[in-house]
Amino acid sequence: TLDGAVARESNFDEVLFAGANLRNFDAAGCSFQRADFRGASLLGANLAGADLTGARLDGVDLSGVNLRQALLN
Repeated sequence: TLDGAVARESNFDEVLFAGANLRNFDAAGCSFQRADFRGASLLGANLAGADLTGARLDGVDLSGVNLRQALLN
């Protein structure tokens, strides 16, 4: 679980987060290229400016997640 963790400007490319508890995770400016978030809980997470290019977000509820200026290609 990374509930409430802070990891700004970090590289999480191709990391498997499937089913993980990432509530309130502050990951502003991080790179998550091709990361797998399927079924993860991101309630209240801060992904502002994050690079989510190619990330798997199937079944993820993004309500309340800060995605300001995030790349979602």
